[in-house]
Amino acid sequence: MSVFRPTTFLILCTAIFLLCTSCNDQKIISVKPSVIPNPEQLTTADGHFVWDDDVFLEVDDSLQPAAELLTLYTEKSTGKYASQGSKKISLKLDSSIANNEGYKLVVSPESIQLTSSSLAGAFRGVQTIRQLLPPCIENGSCDGKISIPSVTVVDAPKFIYRGLH
Repeated sequence: MSVFRPTTFLILCTAIFLLCTSCNDQKIISVKPSVIPNPEQLTTADGHFVWDDDVFLEVDDSLQPAAELLTLYTEKSTGKYASQGSKKISLKLDSSIANNEGYKLVVSPESIQLTSSSLAGAFRGVQTIRQLLPPCIENGSCDGKISIPSVTVVDAPKFIYRGLH
């Protein structure tokens, strides 16, 4: 009987140790979103934009093709946009953006605002939004609500041509 007492004591101590260490608060590690190519400026903020049934789309007429592309990327997982809602996705023209293909993207818990000086810039901004979406968006297998991290991205191509540099 004396052989079992040290073993029982050891098992009891191990169980208490494991119980105490597993009950600690989990640390959340914040990871900077990955966007390729690296934008000129990317800053993160607290919170996420949750894409649900209350999202509506507001688009300048000249940026309609970019909005259609965004809809094409997201409609399998998110469904249609509401006619009005508390969360807005906005694609607007802004002539103060110097580069013709540049854009500014601001994602907050309440809205996604994409401003550009041309359709080309809006297209590039939509591609950035696509990269911020979860991977399940590509095949429409997302269950539940889609979440996009709050970020501000300012970007424009460094070169006027495409290719290897």
